[in-house]
Amino acid sequence: MRVRRRGRASDSSEPESNTRGSPPSAPYLIRACAAEDMVDVGKRLRHGESVLLDLGALSGPVKRRMLDACAGLVYGLDASIARTITDRYLLEPCPAQLASS
Repeated sequence: MRVRRRGRASDSSEPESNTRGSPPSAPYLIRACAAEDMVDVGKRLRHGESVLLDLGALSGPVKRRMLDACAGLVYGLDASIARTITDRYLLEPCPAQLASS
């Protein structure tokens, strides 16, 4: 799995949390290589961090599986999902979750 945040590389399994009162940071970019990358997406979304998910490297069936998992995360966490460009999706936590983190 290749994970990159703007300006630096990161292999950390625990997401960084925003401090209260600070503006939200840029979405965390995850270039998915396998369905198992959904674990990191779920952790980051659950901790109140926006995720930009790039599914361009995946085959059709795996891509559909990832989108199904994203739909479950969005429903379960009361989050939102939006397609930005081809094979890229922005997942954002609910606004109440952002204010409390």
